[in-house]
Amino acid sequence: MNTVKSSGGYKIERKYQGQPIRLDPTADPKENETALHFSGGDRLAWVSSYEPAVIEGLLHHKHFRLEQLITMRIDGCDAVVGLIGRLPIGTLRIGRRRASDRHDLIVTTPHG
Repeated sequence: MNTVKSSGGYKIERKYQGQPIRLDPTADPKENETALHFSGGDRLAWVSSYEPAVIEGLLHHKHFRLEQLITMRIDGCDAVVGLIGRLPIGTLRIGRRRASDRHDLIVTTPHG
């Protein structure tokens, strides 16, 4: 069984199995955030996200290592509303400003 625990309507799972990715209908829109954390000397950055477009990009990124998948029952089925995982520091890059501030453009999936 991949479910680790449940609390307050949320279930924490270890594996993505194709569930739909949705916004948490119980959360304020400002709570749908994405965060990146790392310290000097770290080789991996911790990433957490509650934004569907970013979640989808991370789940399809070949270097992303899923630690926790946050799901809840929405419209009769289990849906992903958040995740926590790790990315190698070498996959991160802060570059020139993009023409758009859309969050779904933050994560690019490497080819190959």
